[in-house]
Amino acid sequence: LSNQGTPFNGSLFSAEQLQLGGLPKASIPYRAWRSKTDEERLLENYQAYSVFQEYFQLVLDDQRDLSPDKTALLHLLDELRDDLAQLLKQLSSALDVFRLPRPLPLEDPLSSLDQQSSPFQRRLRGYLVFKEYRLWLLRTQRSFTLLRSQSREAQ
Repeated sequence: LSNQGTPFNGSLFSAEQLQLGGLPKASIPYRAWRSKTDEERLLENYQAYSVFQEYFQLVLDDQRDLSPDKTALLHLLDELRDDLAQLLKQLSSALDVFRLPRPLPLEDPLSSLDQQSSPFQRRLRGYLVFKEYRLWLLRTQRSFTLLRSQSREAQ
């Protein structure tokens, strides 16, 4: 956010209540998450990260337009996009282990977005994408920790 300027880099900036339509939400009540099967959690992770792949490209395109001189930021976004592609490959391998089919692609997750967004809206969109992505990474870590502990118990 420090690359985005005011108000994003201010210590008082918070957008906790804002959400971006079409972006998968990581938040789920604990009991609902715990009652899901391993297969359901894997499929939800794969589907969520597939959507994030679309949003990452959008954010990268936005930043190339908004901040072409911020090469460190653009490089970081490229790396994050590549890391996400690798994570999707690993999830795909996990789906293969469970003999699960890939979920059907969702309709274009970006179709509801206004293509004429202001620079502020585009920066805010990027912030919201990466805020939710961070939450998904935590949820995925929790899911894989549970999966690992269950597989050890089964042995």
